[in-house]
Amino acid sequence: MSPDTSQAPGDPLLGKVVCGCEILALITRGGMGRLYRARQTSLDRIVAVKVLPAALVTNEEFLDRFRHEARALATLLHPNIVAVHDFGEEGDVRAIVMEYVEGESVADIVARTQTLPIANAVRLVRQAAEGLAFAHEKNIIHCDIKPDNILVTATGVAKLADF
Repeated sequence: MSPDTSQAPGDPLLGKVVCGCEILALITRGGMGRLYRARQTSLDRIVAVKVLPAALVTNEEFLDRFRHEARALATLLHPNIVAVHDFGEEGDVRAIVMEYVEGESVADIVARTQTLPIANAVRLVRQAAEGLAFAHEKNIIHCDIKPDNILVTATGVAKLADF
């Protein structure tokens, strides 16, 4: 996923350190928050940081559920699932630190190429299914499977995101 710098200039988090990560660029934003490309300072590695919107930060019931889900997702160590590294709370900021996937989503691939050869589609679906099966073995269900949430690395590995 490439950073979306068109929306970034006025972003108050750019250049700041959030949960031990220096925020470098906005990747995307949606109803569940903003996703940033960042550098985890302690390990000097590039990560993705998902920051919840302020409206959700004030909902304690949601935050409790979110903390529980972040802990559960951190146990999903599988090559076809985006790894969760950390969950942090600093002031009014709540964030999840995750593996940064250098690549693009299946939705982006289809939009760019207008087609997906059957052999590639089968390979990606099989990998996504392997990630889903692993999550299901851990009693975790992905509630939003769609092409936008299947990321593909530069080497062709499919990774499930946004559980």
